[in-house]
Amino acid sequence: MKLFNRYKAGLLILLWMFSHGVQTVFASNAEQQAAQKAALKIQEIYDRHQLQLTPKRKAHYALRMYRLTGQEKYVSEIINHVYRLVARVSWYDEHVKDEKFRLQITDDLTSRFGQKSRDQLRSRFWQQTEFKALRFELHSVYLLAQLNQLGIKPTHFSNLLHHLQKQPLAKILLDESFIRVYAAQAANYVFWLEELGIASLSEKFIRKFKEIYPKTKDSELSQLEYQNKLYGLTHIVLAASRYYQKSVDAERFQWVTAYFVSTLDTIEKRAKADVLAEIGVCLKLVDYSDQVVIHRLKRRLLAKIDKTHHIIPGVDGNVSLSAGEHRNVLTYAFFNWPKQLITGPDLTQTPAWRRQLPYRLSLD
Repeated sequence: MKLFNRYKAGLLILLWMFSHGVQTVFASNAEQQAAQKAALKIQEIYDRHQLQLTPKRKAHYALRMYRLTGQEKYVSEIINHVYRLVARVSWYDEHVKDEKFRLQITDDLTSRFGQKSRDQLRSRFWQQTEFKALRFELHSVYLLAQLNQLGIKPTHFSNLLHHLQKQPLAKILLDESFIRVYAAQAANYVFWLEELGIASLSEKFIRKFKEIYPKTKDSELSQLEYQNKLYGLTHIVLAASRYYQKSVDAERFQWVTAYFVSTLDTIEKRAKADVLAEIGVCLKLVDYSDQVVIHRLKRRLLAKIDKTHHIIPGVDGNVSLSAGEHRNVLTYAFFNWPKQLITGPDLTQTPAWRRQLPYRLSLD
C-alpha cells in the first residue's frame, strides 16, 4: 500500500509538471503571437504616418526598418538623409582648418539644450569641461560614421578625416565626467572611431565603464544616473553590432548579459520602455537563449502598449509618433526579430541607388 501511495504521489507530481509545462508553452506561444501582431501594427502605423515624423526620426526609422526587414521601400528616405549628411559634412570639410569656424559650430552645438534634468546636466558639463573644443570633432565623427555605414567612405572628406586623426579624442571618451552624462553616446563614438580607422578604444572604454558603474553601487545611483548606466550598457552592444547589421560576440559581452539577467527585477521597476526594448534587442544580438527572461521583457512591453493608439506612449502619456519613434521601433525590433539581419544599405553598390546620390559621390 505504501509503495502504491508513493507511486500515486509521483504520478501526480509528473502530471502537475506536465500540465504546467504545457500551460507555459501555450502561454509563451500566445505571448509571441501577441508580440508579433503588436510589432506589425507598429510598422503599419509608422509606415502610414511617416510624414508626421521629423526628418531625423524618419531617417532613424527607415534605416532600422531596412536592416530588420530588407524592404527597399525604406531606401528612398535613407537617401534623403544622405543628402542632409553630405551637405553638413562637406561644409565641415571645407572649413575645418578655420579655428573660428570650429568654435562657432561648437558654440551652436553646446547651446541646444532643453529644460529637462538630463539636458541641464549636459549643459553644465559643456560649460565646465576642459574638452569643450572637442564638441565639433565628436559631431564630425557622428556624421562620418553615418555615411560610412551607408558605403560612403570618410576619404571623400579628407580634410575633416585628417583633422580628426590628430585630435585627442581618447581623453574625452575615457573621461569619467563625460561618461557619467553621455554613456550611450560615448559608446557610439568609441565604436565609430574604430569603424573609421581613427582609434581603437573599445576595450579601454569598457574597462573604464566597469570602474565607473560597478553593480554593487546601483542602489546609490539617482534615477538619472541609473538610466545613463543602462543606456551605456545597451549602446555598447548596439554599437558593436553596427546598429542591427550583425550579431555580436556573446562571450565578449557576457558581462553585459549577466548584468541584465541578474538585475532584471530592478530594471523592470526603474527602466523606461525604450531601455527595456533595447535590452531585449541586445539579448537577441548575443543570441541569448533563456526564454524566461525574453518573455518577461515582452510581457512588460506588451502591457505598456496603448490599446487605442497601438503604440507605446511616453511616460507622460504622450502618443506623438515622432516623439515615440525610438521606443516603438525598438519594440518592433524586439518583438519581430528577423532570422537574418541586413547590412547597409551600401548605397554605392546598387546602380539604381548610386544614381540618386549627391552628384560627385555618384561619379566616384
